[in-house]
Amino acid sequence: LKDAILTKIKLAVGSVAPEISWKQDDKDKKLSEMNLANTYIIVFWSTSCSHCLDEIPKLYEYTKNRSNLHVIAIALEDKKEGFDKYTPEYTVWTNILGLEKWENPIAQTYEINATPSYFVLDKNKTIEAKPEFFEDVKAFLENTGSF
Repeated sequence: LKDAILTKIKLAVGSVAPEISWKQDDKDKKLSEMNLANTYIIVFWSTSCSHCLDEIPKLYEYTKNRSNLHVIAIALEDKKEGFDKYTPEYTVWTNILGLEKWENPIAQTYEINATPSYFVLDKNKTIEAKPEFFEDVKAFLENTGSF
């Protein structure tokens, strides 16, 4: 019970988002070291998720020209092929391949059990919202002027 409560607290609105680290162009990257925007959206998605294939292009179109907003898209996949097929379209995002899908360490840290899953963070990487759908992400950003 204690572990379940601590996990809920670490992912609660108002908490600093758990660290994410990945390799990009043979360099180690970390969420905490990013300084690209005032607002970040972390989205967990999968190329085998039909709902994701509907929402992710909408999210990209909505966010691609907003300089104070940056998306970190984590594709939870069993194989690399889907990632290689879809992510070249999302050129202004940080795209991370999360192999092992649900067992991926980042997915487990964020307790992801469905895709898409969204987290909206401020510039200090504090969780501001956990919208359920793209339309909720859009509404949150527009209501708060977070971009």
